Amino acid sequence: MLLNEGEDGWREIVAQLPKGHPDKADLTKINEFLKDHAWACKGRVVLKYKHSVFQSGRLYTDHQQLPDRRFRIRINARIDGESVCEVDFNANHLRLALAVLHGEDAGDSPYEDIMGLAGQRSRDLVKSFITKAMGAYSREAAHNSWNRDALGTSNFREIEAATMTRFPMLKLYDGWGIHAQNLEGAILRDVILQGVDKDIVVLPVHDAVAVQQKHEQWAVDTMLEAWSRAAASAGSARARIKIDRPHPVKSKLDQLGMLK
Repeated sequence: MLLNEGEDGWREIVAQLPKGHPDKADLTKINEFLKDHAWACKGRVVLKYKHSVFQSGRLYTDHQQLPDRRFRIRINARIDGESVCEVDFNANHLRLALAVLHGEDAGDSPYEDIMGLAGQRSRDLVKSFITKAMGAYSREAAHNSWNRDALGTSNFREIEAATMTRFPMLKLYDGWGIHAQNLEGAILRDVILQGVDKDIVVLPVHDAVAVQQKHEQWAVDTMLEAWSRAAASAGSARARIKIDRPHPVKSKLDQLGMLK
C-alpha cells in the first residue's frame, strides 16, 4: 500500500495499518490468487492513495504501464497465454457525478454531445475539460491548469458553456473529481475481488480491467452491476461500457514471440 502525496501524518498511518485492515486483507486475497497466473510485466497489485486513506484508493500493477497508444503492446499481451480484452467505463466521472448527485443519466454519448454544442472536433479536449473542471476547487484553478497545458482560452469557454447547456445540474469547480476517483477505485476493486471468487484473473488498467476474452461478458455484467451498486443508482442512471480487443491480425510482436 502506497501514499503518493502524504498529508498530516497519513504516510505513517498507512505504513502501520494492521494486517487485518480491510484494504490489506483485500490486497492479500488478490495477490495470493494472482501469484499462480502469468501476464506481461507481472508484479504485485498495490493500492495507492493520493493524500489520505480517504482519497483515491486505487489498485495498480506494472502491467498497465505497457504502451498502448501509438504502439498497442498492452492489448496484444496475454493472460495465462490467452488473448485479452480491456473493459472500460465510458465518461465515467461525469456519469458518476450526475448519477450520485442528481440521479441523472448522462446519455449514450455525453462527450460527443458537448462536442456538438461547442463546435469541437476533439473528444480528448472535452474529456480534458471535464477532468480539470471536476477536479478543481475553483474555476480559476481549472482555467490555470488548462492554460498550463496550452489548450486555448477560447476552447475552455466554449466547452464550459456547452457542458452547462447539456448538463445544467452538473456542478463544476467543487473538487468532486476526487470523490469520483474514490468511487471508481471501489468499483474496480469490487470487480477484481469477484474475479478472485470466480477463479477469473482481472487486472486493473487505470479505469478499466483486463480479462481473458472468454470472460468478456462476465466482466461487462459485473462492472455494470458494481457501478449501479456504488452509485446507488436505482433509477435511470447507468454506466456505459466500451471494450478494446486486439486486432484480429496477429501483431508483429506476437509473430516474433515477444508477447507472453
